[in-house]
Amino acid sequence: VVLRIDRRNVVVNNTGHDNILLDYYRWYQHLIKTRFRSLETLSVAVFS
Repeated sequence: VVLRIDRRNVVVNNTGHDNILLDYYRWYQHLIKTRFRSLETLSVAVFS
């Protein structure tokens, strides 16, 4: 599974399906920290 983010050129490669949500969470958390720092607690609430 390859996830591409066009603007950031972020490429995530997964060999196992169990890591997809974890990698997406890491990317999403990074996005929150860089662009929407005020919504950082929202990301925790969504994925916890």
